[in-house]
Amino acid sequence: MADETATRLDNLDVAYASGWHVESTDMIDVFKKGDTVIEVRYTMNDDLDRAVKRRPNGDTETIGVHTTAKVDRLRSWLTGDNRQHRGERFVSAGPTSDRSQLYSEFWHQFRNRVAAEHPDWRARAGTSRTAPNATLPGETPRTLWVSAFKPGPLRLELAFVHPDSAVNLARFEALRAKKGQLERALGGTVTWDEMAGKNDTRVYIESSFESIDDRDQWPTMMDWLVEMHVRFKEAVRAVGTP
Repeated sequence: MADETATRLDNLDVAYASGWHVESTDMIDVFKKGDTVIEVRYTMNDDLDRAVKRRPNGDTETIGVHTTAKVDRLRSWLTGDNRQHRGERFVSAGPTSDRSQLYSEFWHQFRNRVAAEHPDWRARAGTSRTAPNATLPGETPRTLWVSAFKPGPLRLELAFVHPDSAVNLARFEALRAKKGQLERALGGTVTWDEMAGKNDTRVYIESSFESIDDRDQWPTMMDWLVEMHVRFKEAVRAVGTP
């Protein structure tokens, strides 16, 4: 797979299929298997920038900014397939599914709409396995607004993504202590997800849109997301950002 055609979502799917534990933040994916750790950094456009692989014995391998066939090398790390180093091209496990194509198209359209209507929001691709969704930076460092199907109803999440899980949990609990105030300010019910066993914590509101398949509903779905971005942000601001 050529570097220019690979997506961050493809990397995540390969990692999950190969048994890696995945932790993702705005521009970094960390893959862990046993005591081996791969840290991957991306550009603002979610292109692979650089990566490092650390083995238990202290050995490291790196993929630099100017390394050729960067995606092929990363895939060989994730799958344990070293054919790329013998001059053979790594072949992806299969084409992107039709459903994944729908998600990709939906989020691409949504990000374009945000860029046109709210350029200060800076929507960019996210890291959901379900789709390369849309993320926006929060007002507090290490917080994100994440629009997603995960799967199920379309929803908007406030995600706490500090590298320290204790910080994320503390921010989550500080906001949950104001649950009543937040829901009154928002005019709706929110769901609280501690993400047990994960680094991040999330608070989200769900829509009534269950499926990506109804393309005729896409404009209405995007209307809902834009409106909820405004209302959810204002509600959090009203009760005090944790």
